[in-house]
Amino acid sequence: LQAMGLRTVSDDPASWASTLTACLYPEGIDPQTMLADVRAAGVVIAAGLHPDLRDRTFRVGHMGAVTADDILTTLRAIEKALRNQRFDVSPGTAEGAASRSLSHG
Repeated sequence: LQAMGLRTVSDDPASWASTLTACLYPEGIDPQTMLADVRAAGVVIAAGLHPDLRDRTFRVGHMGAVTADDILTTLRAIEKALRNQRFDVSPGTAEGAASRSLSHG
């Protein structure tokens, strides 16, 4: 997600959860459109939950039996949804970064 230029709610890796990642929507991204575009790609991410962050964040779950293919499919869907709203991310950025990370596993 960071390879695409997204920021997490917490900038401190020590506080990141192993089961969920909460990201801030980039400037200019319409949350409802992004969620709908991701869902159209067959992936479900969730809107922000905390009242103070609800309109500025989305959540990606990664708990349980998550495969490398699940991760790559989710990242491709998020990347495409961002690009649909003209967010500046090169095609394949997320998949490339995740593939490198997964191969060092």
